Amino acid sequence: MKTPKWVNDPNLSADEVRHNQMRFSLRVASACHNREASLSQLSSAAGYSSSYLQTALSINRLPERARLAIIAVVGFDVFKLEPNDDF
Repeated sequence: MKTPKWVNDPNLSADEVRHNQMRFSLRVASACHNREASLSQLSSAAGYSSSYLQTALSINRLPERARLAIIAVVGFDVFKLEPNDDF
């Protein structure tokens, strides 16, 4: 899937780009997982509280174990967010 221009806008800081990448990837994964594109439902399906992924987005951090749990739910072909050493 092609990433929209707003995700990797060169005028943004590296942190803003990373946040956009995470937001886009999680929203696509949610839309593929459930009809409502609900982060809460995806979060629960991945074995976390319903608010976990929303919290991860708000602090711009997604631990590797959560990334792998999402991949287990929707597949790597859907959730292609690469690991980041900061997480």
